[in-house]
Amino acid sequence: MSEPDKPPHDAPRRSIGKLGRRALLISAGAGLATAGVVATGIVLDAIPDHDTDADATLSNGPPKLVRLSTGTHAPPLAALAVGQMNGIFTAYNLLIQLESHDRSDDAFADLAAGRLDAVITPAVRWLPALQGGLGASLVCGLHAGGTRLLVPRRSPIHRIEDVDGKRVAVARRDSSVVQMLAVMMRRKGMNPLQQIRWVETDPAHFVDALNAGEVDAIAGVDPLLWQLQHDLHLNQILSSDSGSFRQRVSSILGVSQAMLGARLDVVTALVHAIQDAASWTARHPKEAGAMLAPQMGGMPADQVSAMLAAEGQDIHPIGAPLREQVAQYADDLKLLGVFADTLNSARFARMAVRDITPA
Repeated sequence: MSEPDKPPHDAPRRSIGKLGRRALLISAGAGLATAGVVATGIVLDAIPDHDTDADATLSNGPPKLVRLSTGTHAPPLAALAVGQMNGIFTAYNLLIQLESHDRSDDAFADLAAGRLDAVITPAVRWLPALQGGLGASLVCGLHAGGTRLLVPRRSPIHRIEDVDGKRVAVARRDSSVVQMLAVMMRRKGMNPLQQIRWVETDPAHFVDALNAGEVDAIAGVDPLLWQLQHDLHLNQILSSDSGSFRQRVSSILGVSQAMLGARLDVVTALVHAIQDAASWTARHPKEAGAMLAPQMGGMPADQVSAMLAAEGQDIHPIGAPLREQVAQYADDLKLLGVFADTLNSARFARMAVRDITPA
């Protein structure tokens, strides 16, 4: 390679190679096919945090099927995998049929058509869909998320304001990653949809794009971004699990109105089971990391544990706390021009969130 063609000395010198592709190919269904699988050598306290007597109507008969869709990134999948592996869903007599949709709109279409019962997807995707008339309600928030914006270690970008005018690689310009980062940037007084060049790039080539000087930063979700950050020693400029957003949900579980009308007991059991699984994951990151490492494309168990601990698995509000956060997101989407300034955010949140706790 001639001198002018060499990558900058401060750029990561390792190609993403198989690392990125393994992470991207993590199957939403991997290891989740059978409820009650127990990981060898790990002692699991699978006793639910909730009183399952409240869900006694589910204790008789065959397991109740729930057709649930989520994306392919790690935070929501972690709780679902833990719930399956340590028997939490079995304790609630639930059988989770997990589907994977790369695009939230595809999941919403299946939900509207009755091919799904529930969807877990980013809050910034849910709210516009509900405003557009999707027949569903939000019932439980999940985790602080793992959306990250990273730069090379010797990059001149040191804080979020330095990203102004720069090129940021993303899988899609219309993705929830861009929307989530835009929400955080807008709160800093930036105009991210106008001031930043979002460059569509195959995530398998994120590092190649950095090395070639085609982009100044990369943005995406865990587990890929976590792996790249720690394996290649990239600097994190912004993430959804830091600052004030550390206490805000990233993804939300929503269910169809048909499901709520006909199977409210199943919805209640599903929410309690997911909360219990998320709480267990937060309390036992080391054990959860050991359980999930085989599904994480070769990521070491201790790194998986650290990732889970950073993602705020202990955040799973329902009822009034969830409504408050939905109203905050509605205000954020106003700043981005997604919602009209005249929208009453509190009223919207009351309509969007269904409280499944007993009256």
